[in-house]
Amino acid sequence: MSDVNPQYIELRSHTCFSFSDGAISAEALAKHARQLGYTHLGITDTADLGGLAKFAVEAMSPLKDPTCPDAERHDAEYCKTCQYPVRPIVGAELNVDGYPMAFLARNEEGYCNLAALVTLARVGQWEEWDKKIQGKRRGRPKVRWEQVATHANGLHAMTGPASGELASFVRGGRTTDAVQLLNRWRDAFEPGALSIEVQLHYTGGHEAALASELIELANSEGLPWVATQDPRYVDERGRLVHDMLTALRYDLTIDVAAERGLLHPNGEWRLLSPREMAARWRGREEGLRESLRVAERCTGFTLDWMRPPLPDFHKAKVGAGMSDVDDNHALRRWTEEGMRERWGEPTPRQWQQIEHELELIANLKFPGFFLVMADAIRFARSKGILCQGRGSAANSAVAFCLGITAVDPVKHGLLFERFLSARRRKSRAAGHRRRFRARAARRSARLHVRHVPPRARGDHRGDTVFPRADRGPGRDARARLPGRDGARDLEARAR
Repeated sequence: MSDVNPQYIELRSHTCFSFSDGAISAEALAKHARQLGYTHLGITDTADLGGLAKFAVEAMSPLKDPTCPDAERHDAEYCKTCQYPVRPIVGAELNVDGYPMAFLARNEEGYCNLAALVTLARVGQWEEWDKKIQGKRRGRPKVRWEQVATHANGLHAMTGPASGELASFVRGGRTTDAVQLLNRWRDAFEPGALSIEVQLHYTGGHEAALASELIELANSEGLPWVATQDPRYVDERGRLVHDMLTALRYDLTIDVAAERGLLHPNGEWRLLSPREMAARWRGREEGLRESLRVAERCTGFTLDWMRPPLPDFHKAKVGAGMSDVDDNHALRRWTEEGMRERWGEPTPRQWQQIEHELELIANLKFPGFFLVMADAIRFARSKGILCQGRGSAANSAVAFCLGITAVDPVKHGLLFERFLSARRRKSRAAGHRRRFRARAARRSARLHVRHVPPRARGDHRGDTVFPRADRGPGRDARARLPGRDGARDLEARAR
């Protein structure tokens, strides 16, 4: 396992959330990046942000690795070898007017703009939405440059791979068009938020020549250039998976896809270590240093960025004659009206509970959630539709007064914090980590053959779980063997 070596940071990794292109899970990528010595890693899946949560959980709060060289010292609370965090750099690759281009979020505003661009790429503008047109564009997300320019705040732009628009101009000798394109990008993004992307996969002299021309263009225009590998996998097995995905994408066999030049010409689209990248770009270290500079400006990501905003309940407030008040005051007014319908004249105990809940709801910025649910309930009942709140929402006196639930939590002594609490709000990410860690623990068990003891009912059969090469990550193959001896023999062979 490599030492932590931040002489380069990969900004352009892909996971399996780059559908039909990425050949590694987000969790496995985080683990492999740590083994290679990365301190940060950029994720730029194609028009998708779905892998970020899984990557962030595994990258920032990893389990101890049973294959770690220091595994014998894992009694300690923290292992510096296999548990140091890898900070995620949030990004996405988007098709802009027919050419791939990558964007990284520099802050929370940038993340929101990036998420908006991903939505536009997949769905399009709602006012222009047409079922027939949407059916044709399914699986081919794209955006227009005007949409990118509108959402440029907080984003760092990279000009894309060899198939990108800038590289296409340079390769075709259209230097004037390339300079005009750079000027247009430079005007749209903040100062220092644009880098010319240069890749080197050893595919031949044409690629090396393109890299040199891109670097010369960057120097002549006073723009930084950054080296990226744009990996889709981490090893040779991943390369085979990527070839299969590519063939499936074009509905061809692997042989035919190779004959038509649709597959990558070699296995260099894998995640290289910082040391390997330093050797590859020896003599041109500016691109490596630029990766560190970009990473430094794009490392503020937390899982709170992914929390969806609740709506401003403007229309309902206008209809209720409350257009001049905010959501908190609107919620209080609706709750007080419901109190008198439910309880008549509230007792001090009931008032105290309502005040406690409203204060907490306001602090956690959840009034919109209660207003939306209350309005949905009112609409459903006006149409004769049966509806009823359920689960831990029944612990809320505010939900009871709004008509969302039918159980009086004050009368029955129910605890509101079981539904919503400041402590759980702050540790929400930790709750996600616990769930992901439980799954990771189950997955890590496939590294070892284990025997599940027979059931207490006297059955002398046991379940032996053993790894299978043809199974995907996280799935164990279970074989039912006749008796304990067979299981022990299999365990011994596996060891």
